[in-house]
Amino acid sequence: MIPEMIAACEWDVARYVVVSDNVFSPLIYYSHVTPILVCLILGIYIYFANKQSLLNKTLLFITSVLSVWLFLDLILWATDSLRVVVMSWSIINIIEPIIYAGFFYFIAVFVTGRKLSNLQKFFLVLPLLPTILLGWTHWNVAGFNLTNCDREVIEGPLAYYNYLIEFGYTVAILIIGIKSWIKTRGQATRTQSIAVVVSVLVLLLGFASGNIIGTFSEDWALGQFGLFVIPVSVGGGQLIEHAFPIFNQWKQSVCISS
Repeated sequence: MIPEMIAACEWDVARYVVVSDNVFSPLIYYSHVTPILVCLILGIYIYFANKQSLLNKTLLFITSVLSVWLFLDLILWATDSLRVVVMSWSIINIIEPIIYAGFFYFIAVFVTGRKLSNLQKFFLVLPLLPTILLGWTHWNVAGFNLTNCDREVIEGPLAYYNYLIEFGYTVAILIIGIKSWIKTRGQATRTQSIAVVVSVLVLLLGFASGNIIGTFSEDWALGQFGLFVIPVSVGGGQLIEHAFPIFNQWKQSVCISS
């Protein structure tokens, strides 16, 4: 029964993992490949600008994980294999909240100018443990939807838990930004901090927009426009760095990793 239903969908066989007629619009490639290239190029460039900086290492980690998420999501559009869909979808759901946690860590270090304590790191990672431990179980991906030909899985309760903690990390970043605005002395430093916080929040909103738009409108293609915010935000953060010489000097001395 299942093979007949799959055959009726007439899915194209993916070539080179992501090249397939299942990707019905060039928009899908543009919305994924462009952010991947921007993230990797800027992440590597920033890291080698100062390999000892904790901030630079954190940014390289975030941009690398974000690129993996984008690549796996592109695979979901292209593949004809149910096994690949389930595996890629499971990994995406695992690493997605890690991206939010990574941005929270980056912002916390950025605005305070110091590393987080071990206790703070523990509470940062604690919400991720259910996602990491249960990510390969039916709590994450419960099954596959064969009622249509959209190659969608049936998500378990862990996916909705991820949405909850992602929202929590985003609110925490917003709170840090507000506190920074209140406590920071000096207009230039205050502007730098708020600009970076806003860039991260805009990036996360664009990143989440695909899920939000797809969930409420069932138009997953429309949600791809939100991914174009990623290269703009990442590139904007780099522009902020070069626009403020004071920040360049500060970054050379802050948060040297142990």
